[in-house]
Amino acid sequence: MEEPEVEDDTKSNEDEVDVIDKEVWEHELDDEEFSMKRARASIQGIQKKDMFLNKLCPNDEEEEDPTVEQLPPVYPVHNSEQEWDQMAPVLGMKFTNPSELKHCLTNYAVKHGYDLWLSDLQVGRETIFQCTYRNPKLTLRKMKDQISNTYNIIVSIGQCRNAKKFALSEIEVTLKEHYSRLWDYGTEIKRANPGSTVSMEVDNMPDGSTMFKRFYVCFRGVRDGWVEGCRRVIGIDGWFLKGICKGELLAAVGRDSNNHMFPIGWAVVTVENKETWKWFLDLLMDDIERGNGNGLTILSDGHKGLIEAIKERVPHAEHRLCARHILANFNTRFKGEHFMKPFWKAVKATTKQKHEAAMKEIKELDSRAFDYLMERDPKCYCRAFQVEGVFCDAIENGISESFNAKIVEARHKPIITMLEDIRVYVMQRLYYQRTKGESWDLTICPSIRKKIADLKDKQRFRAVYPCGYQQFEVVLCNDRYAVDLIRRTCGCRRWQLTGIPFVHGVAAISSMNLNSEDYVASCYTLCGHKVTTQSLYPERVEGYLEGHLLIGEKV
Repeated sequence: MEEPEVEDDTKSNEDEVDVIDKEVWEHELDDEEFSMKRARASIQGIQKKDMFLNKLCPNDEEEEDPTVEQLPPVYPVHNSEQEWDQMAPVLGMKFTNPSELKHCLTNYAVKHGYDLWLSDLQVGRETIFQCTYRNPKLTLRKMKDQISNTYNIIVSIGQCRNAKKFALSEIEVTLKEHYSRLWDYGTEIKRANPGSTVSMEVDNMPDGSTMFKRFYVCFRGVRDGWVEGCRRVIGIDGWFLKGICKGELLAAVGRDSNNHMFPIGWAVVTVENKETWKWFLDLLMDDIERGNGNGLTILSDGHKGLIEAIKERVPHAEHRLCARHILANFNTRFKGEHFMKPFWKAVKATTKQKHEAAMKEIKELDSRAFDYLMERDPKCYCRAFQVEGVFCDAIENGISESFNAKIVEARHKPIITMLEDIRVYVMQRLYYQRTKGESWDLTICPSIRKKIADLKDKQRFRAVYPCGYQQFEVVLCNDRYAVDLIRRTCGCRRWQLTGIPFVHGVAAISSMNLNSEDYVASCYTLCGHKVTTQSLYPERVEGYLEGHLLIGEKV
């Protein structure tokens, strides 16, 4: 009898594996074919609109049907063995190595006549340029790390070195062109704003070339606004330029009727010293017609060159030093919080008696600290010695620091771009202040009205005793002050210093059922505010300086 045929299990298993592999292989081919068809259809649709590879992507603007189940994306794998004219790169396609990607892009560009580039390299180049411009001393390793962290691009030290060298050369050409066009910039300012003052000086070098020295500008709109409507108070200060070319930006800032900053003029110089400050004051005094400084009050930070320049150029002006700078220098030699309270009491005291009492406290704490403050001349930084009738009791040059805070970003830019940013800021500020003022239905400016309202809350604690026609004695505990409403004076001197009735004056006015706002100086009225907000007109300088827009033409 023949034995029954036994099936070969090994052969059966091998056949089964072959069938499974074949099905999986066919399924992968179907997926790849499906993906390629979908990619080609997408490319054909987008080719009609764009010519560049970096814009070949599915149309995201088409709305998706929420009823249709969204399948996860299937990214095709590049087939390097296909014909060259059949190669079509698709967003998300996988390549074995960079050479395979380059070969595919080259064939695709040749077939369709496209001009292709690698955008990441351009991003890296621009990044290195910006890093070099903002910080020329940035090390190569830090530059490499910054580019890698920001754009996920791996660059070598050599690439950073070459790119930085190229960026510095480009920046140097750009800055030279900026300075060479300052003459044209000044001419355009005079054309667009007739009556404005522009002054530029250069140094003639032995080789026949010229070197920038200083540049000054004062627009007629702000000059006339200050002369006609602002108090005779100016804050002067200088700040370092933060760009490639170092220097100083000098500025004069006034106060408008609302007690806010009012930029008057500014200049760019190579160094801050007595000569440059005197040159700046010469031009500024000629513009605002102050001569030797009669009736003018100047606030500064106490720079030695500026102090000497003020003594020579404006000897009749009242020169106040910033109390915060005095305190900062004081703290370097005398430490301790126990000096703070008596110092500010001495500085803010409006009468000589209170000032002397506060200085006596400092002397009891440390006689050397007292001698140090006396050497700095308290007449320059204490209210007790301020001139009456100026209507400004400021003991700090904060108005200049406020202006600096608005232009701090501009000081990082090339000179013409910086000057344009400052001009545009001042132009917009004047317009917004004028527009805001037109909406005020007031007799005095809002900030002054707020001060009066605060004083009205405090005056109820004062006792008022009449002693003559519109003359009163205002008492609080042991303090007694005489108030004269006709002469608009108060024994504490705050009314004479600010032009605004202090709490004693408000108490006397309220006792007669009168309006305190009627006793405010005319420089705080709305009419004065409208006079100060003159207009600046935009210039037109055609062209760009290496990517930096000089000025926008008004349409």
